[in-house]
Amino acid sequence: MRLIPEKITDKLLESADFSDFERKFILSTSLVVALSAFFGTFLNLFLDFEKDVIWVSATTFIVYMGLYIYGKRYGNIEALKWLISIVSLILINIFWALNYNSRGPVLYLFVVYFSLLLFIWNKRQVIILFFMVLLNILALFVIEYFNTDSLPSYPTEKARLIDVYTGLIIYFSIIFIFTTAARNNYIRQYRKARESDQLKSSFLSNLSHEIRTPLNAIHGISSLLGTEDFSKEEIISHTHLIRDNSQYLTRLIEDVIDISKIETGQFTVKPEKAHLKNIFKQLHISFQNEVGNRQEDVDLIMDIPEQETVLHTDVTRLEQVIHKLMSNAVKFTSRGSIRFGYTEEPGWVRFFVKDTGTGIGEKNISRVFDRFVKIAADDQRIHRGTGIGLFLAKEIVHFLDGKIWLESEYGQGTSVYFTLPK
Repeated sequence: MRLIPEKITDKLLESADFSDFERKFILSTSLVVALSAFFGTFLNLFLDFEKDVIWVSATTFIVYMGLYIYGKRYGNIEALKWLISIVSLILINIFWALNYNSRGPVLYLFVVYFSLLLFIWNKRQVIILFFMVLLNILALFVIEYFNTDSLPSYPTEKARLIDVYTGLIIYFSIIFIFTTAARNNYIRQYRKARESDQLKSSFLSNLSHEIRTPLNAIHGISSLLGTEDFSKEEIISHTHLIRDNSQYLTRLIEDVIDISKIETGQFTVKPEKAHLKNIFKQLHISFQNEVGNRQEDVDLIMDIPEQETVLHTDVTRLEQVIHKLMSNAVKFTSRGSIRFGYTEEPGWVRFFVKDTGTGIGEKNISRVFDRFVKIAADDQRIHRGTGIGLFLAKEIVHFLDGKIWLESEYGQGTSVYFTLPK
């Protein structure tokens, strides 16, 4: 059974990568500290503390809400990290001066503060900040040690106990929530890494098979052409098989190179004028032959506007995306139709590929754009492919500043859409 705080932090901090987790962690920290200060302001009013103490709590609430809104709106995490680190230390020192020094709960704040630093900074910066905080604590000790007779006191001993223990509970809760969140995120990332390694191993095994199959076909047919007598029609048929398998190998190698470029940050796009009508007419001709050869009961329908549409985008990459979506549609559609085209919308062009094929079960829709994932149908058939086509399509669309999504129902077909800015 999972604890409620654990569920809350999972919702707040669940992310796909560390940078996103770090952003959510810092924003959530700002929000939690702001809410704690808001509660503390009312507690200080209830305990009839001095006005300065109440104002510090209220100011802390305002400052951290401001930091939260700033981070949410502008997303500059590095600037937010520095602001939180500096502002927090200043506020702790003001809080120490006004909230009864070491008699109050302020010293616990240094533990919470340094725990936060451990989460948001790297090793070198943490070491520097550690000595800075240590010097700060020593300075406060010296000030208090030599001024013991002039230190302020709580209105009553009961007020001191309530303040100290309430502060301890709040600070303990903050540390518990976010250490739990960090642990859960670590476990989640570890599991993803293991799953990714397994998928990579499966991909490499599958890739060797995908390479050998067309190579064997090319080798076998070319060997036969040199030793056997064939009619003209048979020679044409065999050369078409060699051409098709060569093209498949070329696309496979290009996909692997593109994956490598994306992983190493070397993937680029070259925007130019793209005349969509010409692009789609060429694709229609290309896939009409492929559909005719593989699925006689499938109609290929091109649905595009009458007027010409011109985009400023990478033509080669756009064709690559459409080609991958069309290839998938052809692969999984044995009867019915495949409809592809685009529509113009204000500021965007929406592209689509719709088929009446096998479709995808609801539980698998969220996985179709993941790397190395191949989804079997209910009859456990897995079609030819490496599991990187849709992942590449998604990445390319993102590089072109677009969005891609999929709608599907098992047994009814699949519709894939993506948009690109005009």
